[in-house]
Amino acid sequence: MEESIPLHPAIVHFAIVLPILVLIFQGLFLYTKELTYSKISFVLVIVSALFLIGAWYSGGILQDTKGSIYPLLSEHGKEELGGHAQLGFILAIAMSVLAIIKVLASKLQKQILEIVFLIGIIVFVGANLQQGKDGGELVYEYGAGISTDAFDAYCEDE
Repeated sequence: MEESIPLHPAIVHFAIVLPILVLIFQGLFLYTKELTYSKISFVLVIVSALFLIGAWYSGGILQDTKGSIYPLLSEHGKEELGGHAQLGFILAIAMSVLAIIKVLASKLQKQILEIVFLIGIIVFVGANLQQGKDGGELVYEYGAGISTDAFDAYCEDE
């Protein structure tokens, strides 16, 4: 059986960290009014949106890929994985909307849009951190994302 490179774990780490950096630079911009921080926040929010879409897409492959552990999950594990995928989709859309708000705030130079963006990114980061915690639980409690070959090898060792 052909082993695929597990992209989801690598992508999600960026998808979790980049929005935190966006939050930091956006806060710095609103505090100092230094345009450089706004530009960094602008670039990072675009990159974050791309990584979140990639994380959602690469995570969805886990349910469809040959060799996925998905068929071996308990009903509760499958339910948790489905909820995780659904929230991932919502987060990818939310970050895309936040990116549009940041673009508008930058182009229109409206302080109120910058504040709305900051509030949105704060809420987003909280939800995104919860999503990361849930993803870790899916791997370590249910074995989601582990190939059947790795699972079989683990069972042989026991």
